[in-house]
Amino acid sequence: LGAAGGILSATERCRQGCCREYAPAALIHSEMKVLCAGLSKTGTSSVTQALKELGINVLHFEEYFGTTSGMRFDDSSKKVTLDLRPFFEDLVHGRLQDPDFESSLASVEGGLSDIPAAYYFEEIAAAFPECKIILTQRKEQEWYASMRNHVQEVERLRWLSWLVPEARKGFAFFDREHSLVYGGLHYQCDNYNMLAKYRQHNARVKATISKDRLLVWNVGDGWGTLFSFLGT
Repeated sequence: LGAAGGILSATERCRQGCCREYAPAALIHSEMKVLCAGLSKTGTSSVTQALKELGINVLHFEEYFGTTSGMRFDDSSKKVTLDLRPFFEDLVHGRLQDPDFESSLASVEGGLSDIPAAYYFEEIAAAFPECKIILTQRKEQEWYASMRNHVQEVERLRWLSWLVPEARKGFAFFDREHSLVYGGLHYQCDNYNMLAKYRQHNARVKATISKDRLLVWNVGDGWGTLFSFLGT
C-alpha cells in the first residue's frame, strides 16, 4: 500500500466548494465519476493517488471531511479541499430524514473514497448513474490487523476530546460512524464481528452494483485492471 502510494504523485487539487444548501448555484454542475466503495484500510489511499495521476480528482476522507481529532495536517496533500463534513455529519448522526445525495454532492468533480462515502455507496450510485464503482479489498486477516492498528492510533488522540470542542465533535462522529459500519463501537468489535461486517459490506456492493459499473480491485492486482476499467 505504502509503496504504491509513494510512487504516484498527487495532481491538482479539487476546487474549493461546499455542500447542501451552502453550495453556490455556480458549483451545481459537476459530476461524480468514481466512487471507491471499499472500506478503510483496503488500499483506498493508493487507489485514490492512482486516480489522481489519471487526472480524476478523487478525494480521500481527509480531503472531504478532515480529521477525527480536528487537528490540521502539515502535509498539504491531506488538506480539506472540498468541505463535505456538514453533510456527512448530519447523515451519520441521523439528522436528515430524506437526504438529497445528488444536490449535496453536486460539487464533487471527480469522486470520493473511503468511509463515510463508501458506506453510502448504494445511495451515491443511484444519485449518479454514470458513476463507476471501485470496490477495494484485501486479505481478511491483513485488513483486520490494519484496522485494529488504525483504531488504536485514533484512540491515542481521544484525550483531545476532553479539551477541544472540535475534537469532541470529531470523536462523536467517529464513534457513530464505527457503529454504523462495523456494528458497534471500536472496543466492541472483535475479529469475528468486524470481519463479518467486512464480508457483508463487500457482498452487498457486489450484489447491488451492476457488473458494467463495478470493478473489484484486490490489493496486489496492479494498476492495469484499474486503468482498463476506466478506459484510460
